[in-house]
Amino acid sequence: MVVVVFLGEKANVSGIDLEPLIEGPSSIVIRIRELTYQTAGSEGDKPPDRPYAFVILPRLYKSVILEEDVQQYKDAPPKWVRLADLGMLLRIR
Repeated sequence: MVVVVFLGEKANVSGIDLEPLIEGPSSIVIRIRELTYQTAGSEGDKPPDRPYAFVILPRLYKSVILEEDVQQYKDAPPKWVRLADLGMLLRIR
């Protein structure tokens, strides 16, 4: 099973970091964090970045939840926000 995450057009993002998966009895949580960098000058000086990630999972009969760390301060603890609950992706038995 593959879950693909596209973040669209972003400025100063070099990719997506995946945290260790959190598996519960009825769900699995995928946590992502943008890998950012700082530049001098205007962000309009270069084309936008388009970060993406492919998450490969074994066949699951669980809900898949996607969360993103929206914390913007260096060395601060993560602040997880739910982006999507993908529900039961596979219902075949």
